[in-house]
This record gives sequence, C-alpha cells and structure tokens, in this order.
Amino acid sequence: MNIPITKPYFNEDEEKAVIEVLNGMKLEIIERTYREKAEKTEFLRKELLEKTFRVVEELSGIVSFEEAYIFGSLTKPYRFGEFSDIDIALKGFDKDKLTLATSFLSRNLERDVNVVPLEEIHFAERIIMGGGIKWKRG
Repeated sequence: MNIPITKPYFNEDEEKAVIEVLNGMKLEIIERTYREKAEKTEFLRKELLEKTFRVVEELSGIVSFEEAYIFGSLTKPYRFGEFSDIDIALKGFDKDKLTLATSFLSRNLERDVNVVPLEEIHFAERIIMGGGIKWKRG
C-alpha cells in the first residue's frame, strides 16, 4: 500500500511562528488560571479573617484574655494558601486553657489554629507594632 506524501501545510518559518503563537497562548492561559486562583484564594482569606474575628469574640465568652492578635499569613494579602493555618496570640491568657482555646478555634474555623501566649513569644513586639491585627472586643 502506498501512502501518498503530502506537502506540509506550513513551511518551516510559518511552523515556527505558529508554535510561538501557541506557546504564547498556553502561557496566557496558565497566567490567567494562576491569577484567577490567586483572586479566589484572596477572597477566601478575607472571609476567613472576618470569621476569625467573630470566633475570637465567641472564645472571649469562654476563655478569659485581655487582647488577641491574629498574625501570620492570614493577615498578609496573597500569602495565605489552601492549607495555611491560622496564628493567634493571646495576651493575659491562662495557659491551662490552651487546649480548650485551640480546639474551640480549630473546630469553629475548620482549620488548624496555633494559639500562643503573647507574653511567651520572642517576636511579640513585632506583632503588637503592626505584624498582627488586633482583635477588639465587640
């Protein structure tokens, strides 16, 4: 059986140009996909930050503390990811209630939460001076 040999649809230069265009389109699609994912994740971060403030308010009715600071990736635009945890520092907090506070926050926020006594972390001053967002009693 003879298979007919056909002339290529594009010459070599045209083929290279088509490949460049297709590669550019792929790159555009990839960039758009990443942008859309980043925007969606950022929207979810903002929602979760608001929810965190509400849940910390609820926690204040169960566990006594003077102040709370949310810090870490949840407070930084476009840094929070799908599997990120939530970092919360509590001031004037009874450490014996650490497990209760952590489990309450994790359960209600449906995410891993790290609760730390503010007085015991070496970068507390950084959190207070702007590295964290202070919760204000409602």
